[in-house]
Amino acid sequence: MAKCLAEKGRSDTAVASAGIMAFPGIPAEEEAVKTLEKNGISGSFCSSALTKKQVEEADLIITMTRKIKEAILAKFPGKEGLVLWVYEGEEAPEEDRGCEKLEERIPGICEKLCEKL
Repeated sequence: MAKCLAEKGRSDTAVASAGIMAFPGIPAEEEAVKTLEKNGISGSFCSSALTKKQVEEADLIITMTRKIKEAILAKFPGKEGLVLWVYEGEEAPEEDRGCEKLEERIPGICEKLCEKL
């Protein structure tokens, strides 16, 4: 996402990843790392839990599933306009959310993010 935003002239935008049930410090799934590397993104990726501070400072939160979106909104009421499901406004099955599918969606998500900022 950061790479996509930088290509659109938005290198001033910070991008982070966090989970609602993450145990901090667990290495990323091999499939996710391979997808990132395939797109020229390398590094050491470990899990982190979504914090109240991150939610308060975020301009936009994109979730992989509707259930995660609902969980974030339940935990942080009043943030409805801030949290979007990756398929927001489209018809897509909940199970259609693997790393390869997300990779295909990054340009569209990037467009939504640029509009929102």
